[in-house]
This record gives sequence, C-alpha cells and structure tokens, in this order.
Amino acid sequence: MRTIVRTATATLVAATTLAAAWGAQAPASAETRVLHDKVGDSRTGSGDIRAVRIGHWPRKLAVRVLPVRRSGLAHFYDIWIDTDPHNPGPERVIPAGLEVSPATRVLRTDRFGQFGRPVCRLPHGSGYDTSAQEFWVVVPRACLGRPARVRVSVHSSEEFGPSDWAPRFPRFSPWVARG
Repeated sequence: MRTIVRTATATLVAATTLAAAWGAQAPASAETRVLHDKVGDSRTGSGDIRAVRIGHWPRKLAVRVLPVRRSGLAHFYDIWIDTDPHNPGPERVIPAGLEVSPATRVLRTDRFGQFGRPVCRLPHGSGYDTSAQEFWVVVPRACLGRPARVRVSVHSSEEFGPSDWAPRFPRFSPWVARG
C-alpha cells in the first residue's frame, strides 16, 4: 500500500511539474515545436516514438516524448541537445531511466554515444505518466549555456538494446528559438 501511495504521489508531483513547465507561461513566451517521428520504426517494438514536443522558454527547455500507445514507454531515454549551430553534434545529453535512474543531471558531450562530465543538476529531474503515455524533462537554460536556439534528438532504448530515434539517427529536430 505504501508503494502505491508513493507512486501516486510521485506521479502527481511529476504531472504538476509538467503542467508548470507547459502551462505557467503565456503561449507567446515560448517557441514550441512538435517533431513527428515515423511510426513503426522501433527496433524492439516497444518505445516507438511518435512525437517529441519541444518548448524553449526564456528560463527553461522542456522536452516531452510521446510514444505510440501500443508500444508503450521505453525503459530509457537519452535527450541529446545541440546548442551551437557551428558545431554539427550535440553539446549536452540527459540520460534517463523511467524507474531505475530518473534524469538528475545534464552532461557535457561532443558526439552521439558519449557521456561526459556533469554540467549541472536538474532541479525537477524527469517524469513520466504511464496512463497518458508520456515522458518529460525540464532543463534550466543555465544548464545549456543560454543558447538563442536549440535542437533536440531523442533516443529510446530497452535493457536489451536500442529501440528508436526521433528523428532518425544522427539527426536533430529543426532549430527552436528561445521564446
């Protein structure tokens, strides 16, 4: 019973954090993009990403991952963030596991597949909602170096291997300017 209460409380806190990230700002104060991914391209059948919603506010970046309902959430997500238009690869990565290791840090990187030293801690970490089928992370812009624009690539995986990339590897979403 205690586990159910803790899980329900954690889900409520995570949902409140996401609502604050997406709803507390006026719509004109952020640029948002929705990146649609090809359905059915998951290698494992689970964690197939259908869309990624990116919101770039003056003080934070919010990334919401929406899987195909029948495939469900993946066990792990890596959020790769490109902050420098002059450097073709990612500069930051946020590794996250749903239940095992929620996102707590933003790491420095200079290429896909590499996890470098921590840049900063995420005050709210990451969250997920199994009933709504979504995973999200909210990143303070200070963790990103305050770029004018960013682009994102999301990788989902399972314990037994990679699942899906949105967009496909090694690409990023279109640039999203700071609101």
